[in-house]
Amino acid sequence: MISDISVNGPVMTVECYGDTAQHPLCPLTSTTSLNPREIVYGTSTGLVGQLNATAQDASYVLQRGWWAHNQSNRGGIQCIAAADVTNDGVNELVVGRDDGTVEVFAGMARSGELVGNGLNCLHTTQTRECITNLACGSIMSPNINEIVVSTFSGKVFCLSPEANLARGRSVGSAVVLRPQASEPASARFKSLTKDIESLKEKVDKERRLVGGVSDLLHESKQIHVRHTFTLHPSDSTQVLRIECDQPLGMVCIRSDVPDLEVLDSFDNDAILAVSSDPENPTTMLCTLRCQKDSPKIGIKMRCGEKRVGSISVYVVPKNNDLCAKVITLQIKPLCLHQRLPSLDVAGRHLNELTITGAFSLSEAHAWILLCLPDVSEHYQDNEVTLLFKSTLIDTVLVCIYRPGSAVFQSYSISTISTIKEVISREATSKMTRISSTFDIKPQSIEQVLRFVEPKIAYQRSLGQKVELIDALKEITLQENGEEWMSDEYASILRNADKLTLDLKNQQKSLNLLYNVLIDLFLDKWRFAGRNMSNRVDSLKAMLESNYDVATLSRFYLD
Repeated sequence: MISDISVNGPVMTVECYGDTAQHPLCPLTSTTSLNPREIVYGTSTGLVGQLNATAQDASYVLQRGWWAHNQSNRGGIQCIAAADVTNDGVNELVVGRDDGTVEVFAGMARSGELVGNGLNCLHTTQTRECITNLACGSIMSPNINEIVVSTFSGKVFCLSPEANLARGRSVGSAVVLRPQASEPASARFKSLTKDIESLKEKVDKERRLVGGVSDLLHESKQIHVRHTFTLHPSDSTQVLRIECDQPLGMVCIRSDVPDLEVLDSFDNDAILAVSSDPENPTTMLCTLRCQKDSPKIGIKMRCGEKRVGSISVYVVPKNNDLCAKVITLQIKPLCLHQRLPSLDVAGRHLNELTITGAFSLSEAHAWILLCLPDVSEHYQDNEVTLLFKSTLIDTVLVCIYRPGSAVFQSYSISTISTIKEVISREATSKMTRISSTFDIKPQSIEQVLRFVEPKIAYQRSLGQKVELIDALKEITLQENGEEWMSDEYASILRNADKLTLDLKNQQKSLNLLYNVLIDLFLDKWRFAGRNMSNRVDSLKAMLESNYDVATLSRFYLD
């Protein structure tokens, strides 16, 4: 290995960019350029970022450049290409996502996080299938860089810009590539007829071999399903994307994860039906009946942390409802935590849990894999440091472990408690002797309450904001624009769809936040050796009536 660096999420694809696209990383020699080589990467969470590789001491040193988060909640990135699509002398970024989106971004020379709209998107094309790969080059015109795209089902099409395309103008419509006929139509027809007859003979032979097995059951072997299961940091939801090589008829979800909720579906008009077992409230059964002849569907789910279990998903094609493909997903205890590449924790009041004992580095790493997402199964150093952030309440988690010692630091006492429970259970099952010490900081409780305060205030303000949307739209039509609006009203109008959807799930979101704070209270006193479940009703009444940080802090500590 030449060099490595941590980035924001699991990397799915990398591509050389700028001048590096023509001169990629190569073994260092005396003539190697000292100018940084640019590398662009895409993650499963939809983030696009850049790294600079600088030659130094017979090796390469990687440094982070710019990065842009997935503000629009599009799919994960499958492939990236760099090419001068607009013919302006500067390479653009062409990105293919697993939700079928192809995007062309302008080149970027900045460093750091790109906020607001992020990258400057020149063009977006939406297809009905996952993008598996793309490349750029002169296909149909010798002087224009075109984009060739392949999809999950094997389709190939080309995006071609106009001949006089300048920066900022859109790329033209898709043109499906078809092979040119190299022989007369009659001869080709005879050849195809012969091939069909040959295939029929092979099919009849195979049917005789299976000895009466149903055609439908035999055909079930040919169902191919692709899926991704990722965390959306913007709203702390788990998004399952499913794509089949046939139109979808129905998707059934069975879960034993407590409090799991199926919020919405997209990419396909589906009728949602949810049922639960009265004798076993933790079990949930959900059915989505697809109305469109679409091969893909997206399903948005939400569950709190400290809930562990599995989700079984049964994918049934529309034209073959006697067979199904089964997908099994695991929910981890800290499933709403997102990996961070770097974090400054100096001077923060972090609670600390220290585990010591006769365990190896691989055992400690296995504990982390059971607790947290976005962790690779492989490690390279004798001491590993991992950084995470809760997408729900913005608390941080620091994991530092080596053979015989593991240290965990977090604002949230509940996070520390969850890790301790998992490690104790696993160590007991394998008869590994460990000892634990913890340092609880009372100041951390007030900090968590302040993190949650704006989130609860946002949820409680949704009703008033949604009531203003229709009035603001009507006034905007009368005034012919939004120039007269304050920033607050303009923001309400821009985010009208999101506010309406958030209002629909308002009570569920509030209950999720309330449960986090109730768990924090119980875990705080559990570390002190006391069971305070008799005060939960009083705490919940305080949270629902008047959220005051000072009053709540006294309640937690008294």
